[in-house]
Amino acid sequence: MKKTFATLLILALLLTGCTAAPAQESTAPSTTLPAKTEPVTTTPSTAPVTKPATEPPTEPPTEPAEPYDTYFATEIPCRIDTSGSWYSLDYETPQAGPDEFAWLVQNFHVRQFNWKAEDLGRPVLTFTGCQEYRLLSENTVAEITNATLSYCVAVSEDRGALLRLSYTEGVEPVTLYTDPYGRISSPKVYDQCLFFIAGVDETTNGIYRYYLPDGTVDLLVKDLPATKDGDNIRFQIVSNVTLAWTVMEKPTLQDMEDYWETEFQAFGGKTAHAFFSEVIGKDLPTAADFLATDEPERRHQYEDVLEFLLYQGNDKYSVHYYYENFLTGETLEAYGYVRRLFDDYYYPDGTMRPKEEYSNGMLWWLDSYYQK
Repeated sequence: MKKTFATLLILALLLTGCTAAPAQESTAPSTTLPAKTEPVTTTPSTAPVTKPATEPPTEPPTEPAEPYDTYFATEIPCRIDTSGSWYSLDYETPQAGPDEFAWLVQNFHVRQFNWKAEDLGRPVLTFTGCQEYRLLSENTVAEITNATLSYCVAVSEDRGALLRLSYTEGVEPVTLYTDPYGRISSPKVYDQCLFFIAGVDETTNGIYRYYLPDGTVDLLVKDLPATKDGDNIRFQIVSNVTLAWTVMEKPTLQDMEDYWETEFQAFGGKTAHAFFSEVIGKDLPTAADFLATDEPERRHQYEDVLEFLLYQGNDKYSVHYYYENFLTGETLEAYGYVRRLFDDYYYPDGTMRPKEEYSNGMLWWLDSYYQK
């Protein structure tokens, strides 16, 4: 019995050990490769690359200006400098900086500061006490004047255009005014005004005022004698609405020819022909030949003699001084002679300015004669 029981127990254990374990899902790795993905390629563009647009250089912004009618409804007088022996008007214009200002290259600059001779006549902005400069234009000009902190004003070489030259590099010149007669001269700036001489017609000049903020141009004075460089006309800016100007009558070429063979005591009893031929060192058959020598001092010497003969000797004045306030309409006049220009003044009643008024200098309208 025991053997039989042991045998049966062994068989039971064997059968238990041979029972199959529960089946598990297969996790064998797949042999199927994932679908290929073609790499994305970008073909370089052949279209031209467009750079962002850049604005051209411009001048610094300025404060909004008053309308024309408002500005000229009030007088803005120039300061009178009383610090010297004679009174004078002080209307210095702004410069580009403390040591920067516009200039016209002249022989003096070439000799003194070694500026380039090829720049003679060109407008420049100077720095460091004239040791350095920068061209404002490649073109030569006839005159130049400082105007604002941003630009200066120049007269073209042919005197046919008034130009604004910016201190900002890259800004092109701007034409402010053109004169078909080619007689622009003497530009001067005070406050918001630019005054200048220019042709009115073929035979006369005038003094113009240009309002810088909006470009309005007014002809203030007309019927002035026409000369290309305005040499016989001078003017002072008294205020934004007031001018004082001087007109000089000088002997003409015809006057010089008419008296060329006349003997003058001032020339030691010699004729003008003989005297100037001797001092200049060559025969000068005509007054035109004399003027062609380009001797300014000798020319003035002859003009002084003729002025006395043609004007002072005939109780005529060769210089006329004018003053006008274009806002109030006030006008004043005085007279004199070229050889005593800005020294002797004669009042309308024929009396001469007294010594006690000398301190008024060129500001003759301040004399007590006109303040009555």
